[in-house]
Amino acid sequence: MEKTIRYGVGSVSRAIQGQKVLQRNGFRAFVHRASGKAAGGCGHTLWVTVENEFRRAQAERLLSAAGIRFTVQAGDGV
Repeated sequence: MEKTIRYGVGSVSRAIQGQKVLQRNGFRAFVHRASGKAAGGCGHTLWVTVENEFRRAQAERLLSAAGIRFTVQAGDGV
């Protein structure tokens, strides 16, 4: 079963950069504007669809390797 993980990022440009990195590696990733400013971020979140814990870890490694700092938004998990 697929789950959508929401990652808070520091800026919209970093969210878009993360989206591109993940999409190039076969992930479904979308940038969303939150209704208010997210804690520690700009109000934009990166939504990533993952099939299992392995894919989630892979997505997080790709974001880290690209220099994108992120936080996992509350309530998300695989």
